[in-house]
Amino acid sequence: MNRRILPAIGFVVLAALLWSPQAGAQIVHYVDNVETCNGLGPCYTTIMDAVNAAAPSDSISVFPGVYREEVVIASKDGLVLRAHTPALKPVLTTPPGGEFGVTIRSMNVQVLNFVIEGEVFGSGASGGAVIQGNYVIGSIVLRSSSWTVRDNVVVGEGSRPGIDPD
Repeated sequence: MNRRILPAIGFVVLAALLWSPQAGAQIVHYVDNVETCNGLGPCYTTIMDAVNAAAPSDSISVFPGVYREEVVIASKDGLVLRAHTPALKPVLTTPPGGEFGVTIRSMNVQVLNFVIEGEVFGSGASGGAVIQGNYVIGSIVLRSSSWTVRDNVVVGEGSRPGIDPD
C-alpha cells in the first residue's frame, strides 16, 4: 500500500514546486482623439474611456492632442497614465466649469509627461503616486505624504501638501 502512495505524494510535491501562478496580463490602452492610435489597440478617443476600461496595474498611453476632460482615477491601483511620446506632451484641459485636471483616489498611480491645465488633486487614498515630467497650469494638491513629485513645471499656485480644496 505504501509503495503506491509514495509515488503519488512525490508527484504532488514536484507539481507544487514547479507550478507558479500566472500573473494577470498588464494591458496597454491607447488614447488618440485625432487618428486611430497608429493601429495599436485597444484604442479610445477619451482618456476617461481608457481609465474606465483599464484594470489595476494597466498602462494608458496617450497620443498627442488636446483632451477636454477631467480625469478621475479611482479603484485603479498601480495605473500608469503616460504620454505616448514624452517629447510631445498631450494637453489635458478641464472642460468649462471644471476645476481638476487629474484627481487621484488610488494607490501607486503614475501621471507622466502631460500638459495639465487645472489642478492635480490627490486624496488620502492616493499614497505612492508619482507625478513626473508634467507642465501644470494650476497646482498640485496632495492629501497624502507619500507622493513623489519631480521634474514638473508648475505655473500657478505650485505644490500644496495636505490642503483640501473643498
